[in-house]
Amino acid sequence: MKNTIFYLIHNNSINRIYIREKIKLLVESLNFDLVEIFKQESLSNLKTNIKNKFLIIKIQLLRLFHINSKIKNGKYIKLSDSYLHFFLKISKLVLKIIFQNKQQDLICLKHLKIEQLVTRKHIKAWEEFLKTENYFMVVFEDDALVKDNSAKRLKDLLKRLENIDFEFLFIDLAGGFNYKEVVPKDNILKNNKSDIYIEGLFTNTACCYLMNRCLVEKLYNEFCASDIYLNFPIDNLMNNLNTKLKNPKQTLSFHFHNPIFTHGSFEGEVKSWQYK
Repeated sequence: MKNTIFYLIHNNSINRIYIREKIKLLVESLNFDLVEIFKQESLSNLKTNIKNKFLIIKIQLLRLFHINSKIKNGKYIKLSDSYLHFFLKISKLVLKIIFQNKQQDLICLKHLKIEQLVTRKHIKAWEEFLKTENYFMVVFEDDALVKDNSAKRLKDLLKRLENIDFEFLFIDLAGGFNYKEVVPKDNILKNNKSDIYIEGLFTNTACCYLMNRCLVEKLYNEFCASDIYLNFPIDNLMNNLNTKLKNPKQTLSFHFHNPIFTHGSFEGEVKSWQYK
C-alpha cells in the first residue's frame, strides 16, 4: 500500500467536535497520520463600506467572467448565452449588489471571506503534503460523516489503487452534487453499478477527497501562478484547474454511487455555515 497521509480542515467549531473525533479514530485505526488545519483570521471585524461593496462586485464579476470564458472555450458545455444576454446578466448582478442594503452586504462579504478561508486551508494542506514523501493525500472537511463500513471500504480502496496507473488521480469520497451536474457525458469512461470512471478532474464538492502526488503538485503550481484563483470556492477552483491539465487522458476521476463517507451538509445531517 502506497504511503498516504490525511488532512482534516476545520475552524474548531464546538458543534462538530463529535464528527472530528470519529474521523480521527478512523484514521488511527488505519495506522495513518492525520494533520489538522484550522487556524484562520477572525471575521468579527468585517465592516460594510463602499470599498467592500466594490470588493463584492469585483469577486462576483471575476467568477462570472471566468465561467463564461470556460464555456466559450468549449471545456464543459456549448455557449448558450448571447453577448447581449451575458451583458444583461452582468448588469443585473452589479445593480443588485449596488442597491442591496448594509446587512445584505455584510452577509455577502462574510460568505465570500469564509469561502476564501476554506480555500486557503485546502491549499495549505496541499502545500504541507508536498513537503512529505507520501504518494496519496486524503482531505476531510469536518462535515464528512463516517459510516459503519467507511474504514473497511477506504482500506480496500487504497489497496485497489495499487493497480490503477494514471498520472493524475482524483477520487471523490463523500459525494455532493449529482455527478451529472458537473461531468460532461463524453468524459464518462465507465459507469458501473457501484462506481464511475471519468476522464479529467471533476469534483462534486471538496467535503472529502483523495489525490495522488502528481495531481496535487500540478494543481498547487497552477494555483500559485495566478492570484485570481483565491476568489473561487475550493470545489469550483479544482474544477477550473482541470482545464490546465494538458493531457486529460492521463487524468482519472473516480466517483461512487454510494460514497464511502456521507456529505453531512448535503444530506442535511450537518448544518452548513452557508445557512447560518
